[in-house]
Amino acid sequence: MTKPDSSFLRLVFDEEEVYQIDTAGSAVPSSPVVKAESKEASAASTQEGKAVEAPTMAAEPKADYGTQPPILGNAAADVLVLVDAPDFDFIEPGDQAFLQDILKAIKLSFEGISLVNTARLKEEHFSYLQQMAYKKVILFGADKSGGKLISATQNPYIIGSHEGRKTLKAEELQSIRADRNKKVNLWNALKELFL
Repeated sequence: MTKPDSSFLRLVFDEEEVYQIDTAGSAVPSSPVVKAESKEASAASTQEGKAVEAPTMAAEPKADYGTQPPILGNAAADVLVLVDAPDFDFIEPGDQAFLQDILKAIKLSFEGISLVNTARLKEEHFSYLQQMAYKKVILFGADKSGGKLISATQNPYIIGSHEGRKTLKAEELQSIRADRNKKVNLWNALKELFL
């Protein structure tokens, strides 16, 4: 198993000291935990006397609701990520930032996934997605596909299989962001799915 990304560990355990187990089996303190700064504070922070800009978010393009489903990221990626964001074309900005942290921890980015907002899809879009060559499907929130993309009976945070694909079901990103136990459950499932 590869070494977990410390950025995700800090995200989960933001107020606790994190220890990594070395090969001899002893606990070694990892780098200090740093709480996330606000955008204003991180934009104003400096490094060697030079201003450091806050990381930029990917601009959310307008979704095209034609015959093919609107996809944010890479339509040819092996990983399909499903979210339920009825008020947005693709994903709520806070959830997008959190998802970027999650992807970074498993050595992925938006270029390595296909993100689909199930709240905006038509019935024919689900059929189209079923025919795509995704190897893994991650669902955050309610399954709007009616069991077409992930098993309707799959338990949260347990790796499943549906139509030859590995699947992971979890609560909405906003709910996970607010709950340390859900973050830990998600991280354990993601390790099993990717690492």
